[in-house]
Amino acid sequence: ILIAKGNPSLLTAPDQHGNTPLHEAATSGHWPMLACLVKKFEAPEYKKHRDQIDKQNNSGDTPLHLAFQFDHPDIVEFLVRKGADLAIENNQGVTALQLGEGLGREDSLDILRQA
Repeated sequence: ILIAKGNPSLLTAPDQHGNTPLHEAATSGHWPMLACLVKKFEAPEYKKHRDQIDKQNNSGDTPLHLAFQFDHPDIVEFLVRKGADLAIENNQGVTALQLGEGLGREDSLDILRQA
């Protein structure tokens, strides 16, 4: 419903933790929702929302940080292919890549090494 309505404020609205629908999709591993949101943000009428792929929540985590944290290699790969910034640090000064290394997310790290 959210995507079908296409209301940008709903597509980008953060919750009390600063998580947007894109953060939630990355956390839960909800591939169809994540892909649909990113595709929507690529549309010309949503160009001002293209930064959502690197949006930080209250902890400074981007959707890429969360995909690493919750071990979703397919989402890590998709976000990186779509231009997610690997250099963004969260509030603890940790990049998504460093988080993945620290958590031993070898599947996700292998994807990045092959890219």
